[in-house]
Amino acid sequence: MGAEGFSPRLAQFISKLSPGLQSLLRENDEEIEDISVDTTNNTLRVHSRLFNFTLTPLPGCCGVMVSYDASVTEKSRGKGLGRSLLQFRQDIAKFEKYGLMIATVLDNNEAQKALLTSEGWASATTFVNPKTKNLVRLMYKVLP
Repeated sequence: MGAEGFSPRLAQFISKLSPGLQSLLRENDEEIEDISVDTTNNTLRVHSRLFNFTLTPLPGCCGVMVSYDASVTEKSRGKGLGRSLLQFRQDIAKFEKYGLMIATVLDNNEAQKALLTSEGWASATTFVNPKTKNLVRLMYKVLP
């Protein structure tokens, strides 16, 4: 847990997906294809045909979970899957006893920014990614 990594109970928690997420997956005749916890790099990756996301603790820090590579396929958009997945990622971080989540969003991704904001996330800053030259927004949420 914390800086040491994910708890052994995480697999059990994930197997009991939130009812809303279970319902959305059933409606789309979908199941999670792959869940992997990389204990070497302390990374949780979840993948299906409809969505992906990755969670990892912020190295060298305590209590901060980084959410990245979160995406929902175009055919799955507008059905509430993105919101359910965001809530699920937050639930995982809370289950693992993290107090803060952070994520980056391309600044022109209005849908993602609106979703995060509607779920209580705030903007910390924007910056230009020197590798891609994209304007990126750093967002965060303090978890209860």
